[in-house]
Amino acid sequence: MKKNHAVSVTALHQNPPPAFMPVEGQAMACLIGGSVDRIADVYLVEPSARHPRFFFVSHLSDCHMRVDYSTKPMRADFVEVWLKAEGLSDPASASWKAQACEGVYKAGQSLHAVLGAA
Repeated sequence: MKKNHAVSVTALHQNPPPAFMPVEGQAMACLIGGSVDRIADVYLVEPSARHPRFFFVSHLSDCHMRVDYSTKPMRADFVEVWLKAEGLSDPASASWKAQACEGVYKAGQSLHAVLGAA
């Protein structure tokens, strides 16, 4: 078992740094359009109020009629992996809207503020 753990830690350190890193003190939203007048997907990244450099991540999908979100904040360097797993193919080149945010206690708390700034 220790051997497998060592391999996974080694693999983690061999991966290049993520191209997308969330900004501390900013709630960020990426809106992906399904059509001219309708948003199909919203990706939301919010800083944790309790854990510096940790973020809550959410994905609201209108076309799949579902909401996925992290129940616990994750380290900044894991956010890109989560976003890609949710379907945002290139978070680094996506168009992000940002709003100052001191931090949230659960995913989705800054959604309306960020969308209002968009």
